Amino acid sequence: MFLVDRYLVVFSKMYTFAAVFTVSFILLLIARCSPDEWRNPYPCDTEYEYLENRFTVSNTLWFSIGTLMQQGSDVSPSAISTRLVSGIWWFFTLILISSYTANLGKIIDANLKSIYCLFDI
Repeated sequence: MFLVDRYLVVFSKMYTFAAVFTVSFILLLIARCSPDEWRNPYPCDTEYEYLENRFTVSNTLWFSIGTLMQQGSDVSPSAISTRLVSGIWWFFTLILISSYTANLGKIIDANLKSIYCLFDI
């Protein structure tokens, strides 16, 4: 039984990392294709000809990992398509973290019931 639990933990971590990279890649592609994500890097200079996209490879990875850790990032999506992908990812991470917290509480509660004296610790 312990061996099965160990494999489940390893596979769940691998799937989580794969999901982070997949969502980052999808967000990068959608942000590059969306015209609303391209902005003038110098808003005071209205005649500036070149536009920049804030969703680079590193920024999308940082955004996905920051969302997974329930933290914010400086890059926020402005186009509807990138907001939709971000919203689905936020909902997924909310479910992932809440299930992790519930399982952690269950494990801690099960371990506390089997402690009868100080030497059991």
